Amino acid sequence: MLCGECGAGGKGARSPDIIQPSVDFTFVLQRLARASGVRERTHRLIFTIVVVAVGILSTVGAWAFYGPMINNGDFLRVSTDHLPFMQPWKPLAACEPMVGGNALRSALPESTMSLFFDILVFAYRLGGQSCMSQSTIFLFLSAIYWSGVVALIVAAHVAFNSRVRGVVCCVVAYATLAYYFKSLYEEAAVLALMPWLVTGVALRATLPGAMLLASASALVLYAKSELILVLPVLVAAFAGSCVVQRQSRFRFAMLLVAFFVVPPAFQAGKATFTHLSQQNAYNRVFNGLGWAGEGVAFWPAGNYSERAHYFVHNKASLQAGDPAASDIQGADLAGTSFWPTGNDILTNGNAAQIAAVYAATSAGSYLRLVAHPATLGRLIDATYVVAETSDYSLAYIRPDAGSLDGPLAPMLGIQRHLWLIFSLICIASAALNRDAASTLCAVYFVVGCPLFVVLSDGFYEFEKHMLPFVMFFPFILCVRGEGAID
Repeated sequence: MLCGECGAGGKGARSPDIIQPSVDFTFVLQRLARASGVRERTHRLIFTIVVVAVGILSTVGAWAFYGPMINNGDFLRVSTDHLPFMQPWKPLAACEPMVGGNALRSALPESTMSLFFDILVFAYRLGGQSCMSQSTIFLFLSAIYWSGVVALIVAAHVAFNSRVRGVVCCVVAYATLAYYFKSLYEEAAVLALMPWLVTGVALRATLPGAMLLASASALVLYAKSELILVLPVLVAAFAGSCVVQRQSRFRFAMLLVAFFVVPPAFQAGKATFTHLSQQNAYNRVFNGLGWAGEGVAFWPAGNYSERAHYFVHNKASLQAGDPAASDIQGADLAGTSFWPTGNDILTNGNAAQIAAVYAATSAGSYLRLVAHPATLGRLIDATYVVAETSDYSLAYIRPDAGSLDGPLAPMLGIQRHLWLIFSLICIASAALNRDAASTLCAVYFVVGCPLFVVLSDGFYEFEKHMLPFVMFFPFILCVRGEGAID
């Protein structure tokens, strides 16, 4: 503020006094911070409301348009103790009668989906219900999924564009794969946990976020034995947290053992002691090497069911043209799968036949076969051709796949080409992020997944075994090398 002169002007007059303004900038900054905080909370609230509305609409739409998946036998791994009367190769009934006591099963749940199902059954028992509705299974898994999306929205310390990216990826994944929630397949648990995994990645720079990532990773690894393939990626994401890196070596080792070693080790042990490993061994030798040598990449078939049908009707000529068939002990079994052929031999065969199967499917025998350059080359070539050309809509275990016309026809088209789309997404993610972690993650999934599936279980139900890895595309698009999404 300027003040007037004191006294008359002229020589000896005083210079005017200038008083500098005094402003409390701390007060101004506090007001601006409060206003910014209000705007952020408002935007977050609006975003949450919008996503919840989208989630409700997506859930209703998925329930209305997607039919229940067929029980190909895998449902029994989850529900044997509670729903023992389900018909094989049939969808779930509208309401399945439950049996057993009111308590959870005495043994440790066999998988993450078994754990979810046990919780649901326990809630049913508390409510005095004796019939399990398929709509309840669908809504329960959808609730787990969307609660993870909401957790990502309301979490602090995550940039807005990171929230949008994560939420959009999760919405697209749900719209594409929500039919899995109308089943008791163990892969459904992987999909249900994906938003929680993404939220853990976004918050891994904080201790609660790192523990959320570890917990979600443990449940994912516990879902199926084949999920051990993603173990290095999940460990790298967890170890990349600056909070985790500040832990002592002993505490870090204990966290790794508890969350990243015990779950897949249990699944590996279960596969060994329940003879699942023998099923896999049979398929990787007779189905995997057999079909690769018999030219599966060129068969007029687009999924496992069609390939199995083609093999059965052309078995003699295909085996005769297989250059590697003579290298396999029991060449007449080349191209067959454990179900039903291998199981029939091990159940009803004589001692010599059973011994021959065990000898042919041993680890040493398999390694000797794939060590041959020509055999390995045919296997690799067939693997990636089949991965690219397969139909991933799983039409043979989805009774609704033939009726999804009209507005859902494009969605069915996307589902048929999921692996190609997934591969392009991985490549785009690596190119856009320009981050070593993103690039390694993308290459690991695109190159490793098809070969891992075939080396594990041959081409048996190839598309179904590939889809759990496709479910990881929100994770791949959101993971970065630093401690959070952005």
